[in-house]
Amino acid sequence: MKPHAILCLTLAMAFALGDLASICYINATHQRWPDLPGVILLGLVFAQQMMLAVWFTFARWNIVLRVLISLALVSGLAVVASEATDGRNTYGPWIAIQMVAFGFFATPLGISKLVRFHLGSASEFQAAANAPAWQFSIWTLLSCTTAVAIAVAAARQANLPLVTMGEAIAFLGCVSATGLIVFFVAISIRSQGKAALAALPAVFLVAPVGGMLTGGTGLPPVETPQCWALFGCCYGATIAVPVLVLRVAGLQLRRLPRRVPTSEDTAGDGGACDRSVNESLA
Repeated sequence: MKPHAILCLTLAMAFALGDLASICYINATHQRWPDLPGVILLGLVFAQQMMLAVWFTFARWNIVLRVLISLALVSGLAVVASEATDGRNTYGPWIAIQMVAFGFFATPLGISKLVRFHLGSASEFQAAANAPAWQFSIWTLLSCTTAVAIAVAAARQANLPLVTMGEAIAFLGCVSATGLIVFFVAISIRSQGKAALAALPAVFLVAPVGGMLTGGTGLPPVETPQCWALFGCCYGATIAVPVLVLRVAGLQLRRLPRRVPTSEDTAGDGGACDRSVNESLA
């Protein structure tokens, strides 16, 4: 198994153990939302949703396998979210919220991949630069339509009124925008030290403000702004820490140069196109 795969597996196990420990503690103390353990666990849930969307977008696994794994994990996160708030009796609305939230996270990340942003190590950028910008197949179409159909079915099963649906869109928009800002700040800056420094205001300033905006959308229970600021801080920190760990492991998000080879490039230029790609990646 490759080192990066081992690292991702380790992070996933750490998330799972953290969820399990938090659920056991909450069930033992009955300190659900808006108590501190419930706030922390709900922040963990949405942060894990964000990291799952990152894996789904940039992993090189088969698309069908990625869709199946993501659907299973999103359903599991809905259970964790219901435990953090009111218990399993609210599982139906939570699975709808988590399904739609995954789409909110994955859509901007998917767009970034389509415009040739690549998450990987320096040694992987050369191979990725030579790959075509659009890789599409019937399996991709069927998998994406299946995922959308499941998300729509879950939303219909929740039977949310139109007004509540609008509030849910505002809620998930604030959550996804906050998480994406923290992610791109921590992963995009080339210097690891500067990325760590930039992540501090993103976690302790941008994320709490995003949490308070999330609390003002009308969908969640009306709590104090301090409670939602704490939610945003926990949410942002749970995204920034594993992203910085990935940076230490050598992963980075970079935009690949476009390479459009022609017969003249390959036959008469003597590899000039390859040299230009190498120079731009250096």
